[in-house]
Amino acid sequence: MTNKEITKKAYDSIANQYYQAYKDDKTDFEYIDKFLNMCNKKILDLGCGMGHYSKYIKNRGLEVVGIDFSKGMLKIAKENEPDVKFIELDIRNLPNDLENDFDGVLIAYVIHHLSKTETKECLINLKQYLLNNAKLLILFREGNKILNEEEPFNPEFNYVIKEYEKEEITELLDECGFDVLEIEEKPYKEDKNSLCPKTLILYAKLR
Repeated sequence: MTNKEITKKAYDSIANQYYQAYKDDKTDFEYIDKFLNMCNKKILDLGCGMGHYSKYIKNRGLEVVGIDFSKGMLKIAKENEPDVKFIELDIRNLPNDLENDFDGVLIAYVIHHLSKTETKECLINLKQYLLNNAKLLILFREGNKILNEEEPFNPEFNYVIKEYEKEEITELLDECGFDVLEIEEKPYKEDKNSLCPKTLILYAKLR
């Protein structure tokens, strides 16, 4: 199987465990609040998973559309927030007829599952759905390696993980037409279930 196929099957298999483990996790809300204060209207939650952040964004009063390719994760998202629009799509292949009036995009703990080439193609393609000066919030794993790691909830699966240092992700976003506004380091919290032991929080805007 390809890494994409492995990732999809893995998340389908762990959806319920993942939800139980992280449904009450609010540690990223302060970063999402900061991001939402830069936006005015409509957020695209790219790789929304169980819809945890989409629900929070909706409760903050903004419109949100969540996209993920895991049926298992989306089932939970739709059950827990039926008023949010969730769409089963692969972020690598977003359709041309997707809505094009987003002024913010959240990409949380997603790009480590993509190759650098896939991330670049995704970011370039993303621009067609954004309003002028749209903002971007990316939460991602810091490092300088490509690793093979076991899924902690289901050791049957192993992922290829791509880490980024600040300079590399800044250069990549610049190539894709985004200006980095700020990068924060999330305080480390020991978590045996986490694939992101060291997380960076990046705010950017469409050039």
